Amino acid sequence: MAISKHWTGGNNNKVEVPESDDYTKWNVDQIRCECSSRKMLVKKGTNKESRIALLRENDTLKELEATSSAMKVPPPRSPTRSRSCIYCLLNILFDDDFCDDFGMLGNSYSRRDLDELKSSEQRFWDRVAEAFKKKGMYDVLLGTDELFGNFDGSKIIPHTSTKLESMWKGVKRKYKMALCKFTKSGTHESDFKMFCDGNGGVLYLHMCLQINNGLINFVQEGFLDKDKFDSLEPDDCDMFSPSSVEGSVAVVSKKNVSASKIQLVGELDGVSKSLAQLAESNKKDEETLKLEKEQLQDNVFMEKLSSLSKITEMINKTEKEHGILKKSSENKRRLEQNLVIYKKRYDKIFNDLH
Repeated sequence: MAISKHWTGGNNNKVEVPESDDYTKWNVDQIRCECSSRKMLVKKGTNKESRIALLRENDTLKELEATSSAMKVPPPRSPTRSRSCIYCLLNILFDDDFCDDFGMLGNSYSRRDLDELKSSEQRFWDRVAEAFKKKGMYDVLLGTDELFGNFDGSKIIPHTSTKLESMWKGVKRKYKMALCKFTKSGTHESDFKMFCDGNGGVLYLHMCLQINNGLINFVQEGFLDKDKFDSLEPDDCDMFSPSSVEGSVAVVSKKNVSASKIQLVGELDGVSKSLAQLAESNKKDEETLKLEKEQLQDNVFMEKLSSLSKITEMINKTEKEHGILKKSSENKRRLEQNLVIYKKRYDKIFNDLH
């Protein structure tokens, strides 16, 4: 017995299975059973014709869904990055054409960024994605190590700018964790590679920073100042960084941090000497000013002494004239007045000198 292609009610003992594909040839029980099987919301008391119309609408909807599913093309899968991709990415970021803009990421938005749809940060990662497509330009390692043994320039796969940015953030986070363990108090291991957990990308980033140490502060952004030297708290690892990472490309060791500290001490000594020279210069200037002041005082003293000598001479002359003209009462009174004035001036100058 042929079963209708529309029937979904199964073998129901209470309802006879329909054979025709025409709903009008189905009885009421078959129509009701089919509506229930399809879980259609039908009001109680709906007649047969209305139920048949609902079933036909449901059939049309199913056909459209089937057609749409057949025509839909599955989205392309993003390529899975190979282990060599991170080395190529680091070569691009630390390249001379990119490192300056790379170190400016995270700065406040400019007026151009506000006016345009893409920020300078988005444009930078778009440039990196374009450079990533250029075969043979950024697939040469800066050094060799057994952790780089899985590098193969021919297996580098292009990625989107979003994927490349995510790759950078991942290796940066792992580098900070390794750096925290490497510089933690009580650590006696001097080989940074021992703290990379076998991750060649982390070690390669450390190597790139040794060559271009101008990006050290940028890579270590987010670390607190109190965590920039040895910490006894293991939970602070994600925010820890040393003050500097310097040294040769071939040797990645803890001695580089010590060399940086020695260099810092030398720079501080140079600053101290400069301050001492400045203080000495100021001292000489003070001595010069003191001598000039004493010279000025001597000049004033000599001028007053000269005035005093002249007044003394005038007093003597007045007294002499007073003796000659003492017979004349008018001249005598005038000479006495002059004599009083000269003596007052003499006393004033004399007191100033003492």
